[in-house]
Amino acid sequence: MKDLAEAFPVASGAFKGFNLSAREGAAAIAAISQRGGTAVEAANALKFSFSRLQSGMDVVNETLEENNIQLFDSNGNMREGTVVIKEIAKKYKTLNDAERQVMLSRLFGNRQIVRMRNLLEASLDPMSDYNKALEIANDDLQNAVIAQKELNTIL
Repeated sequence: MKDLAEAFPVASGAFKGFNLSAREGAAAIAAISQRGGTAVEAANALKFSFSRLQSGMDVVNETLEENNIQLFDSNGNMREGTVVIKEIAKKYKTLNDAERQVMLSRLFGNRQIVRMRNLLEASLDPMSDYNKALEIANDDLQNAVIAQKELNTIL
């Protein structure tokens, strides 16, 4: 827990920019650090990788376009980060090892390949702690919406 508390401030701004909730960001840190490394290293990898995705670099934009992955909706707003991660992961799953390496390098840079591969692979595993944490976060959001509706009815 202390490790996560130290890591979260490192990437919290990147989470906000990538349209991730605090819980989704924490789940991503956990997914990466569980497979090797510290939570702070995972947070730095996410901060760098999310910033790179949004950088406008030609190589990143070309890779996203080639793989039919959109960061922004038709109104120019950032799509939900977890949706983008899952789309990248789904495409990643269809590639051979060499193509995967190229895709990861182009999207996230050579230094983050292993860490981001860990996140993508966790997102593909329905039983991973990452997906379980996202499910809990989604349930909490749905409960909050229901509670707000009930409160509005009472008031």
